[in-house]
Amino acid sequence: MLNGSDSSKFKGGRQVLQIDAGLNDFEALAEESDRAIMLFPTLPEFYMYNGIAHVKLKNYDRAIESLNMGKALVFDNPGMSGQFYSSLGDAYHALEEHDKSDERYTKALDYDPNNVFVLNK
Repeated sequence: MLNGSDSSKFKGGRQVLQIDAGLNDFEALAEESDRAIMLFPTLPEFYMYNGIAHVKLKNYDRAIESLNMGKALVFDNPGMSGQFYSSLGDAYHALEEHDKSDERYTKALDYDPNNVFVLNK
């Protein structure tokens, strides 16, 4: 579990999030990623986990907020940028904002033209 402010918890925290995601425990993933964001507010991957958790929990506005915040922190990592846009597309699709979802999915493909998740949507 992530708590305290010891930055040495970074690797352990990442592993906890990976386990939560692997177990499809999205409530725990949302809570733990919130803590990770508090400890490491400039690392985009924690916003990604948080956004994905909130999409799965149907907290779409919260997901969009987190994904947009994390997306702004990504530099020189096209794969991660594509993941952010793909997840944003999922959130907007769930809200039936299809123009916005199509735009995000297209942007995801700009970063990764072979993204099988986006291509299957």
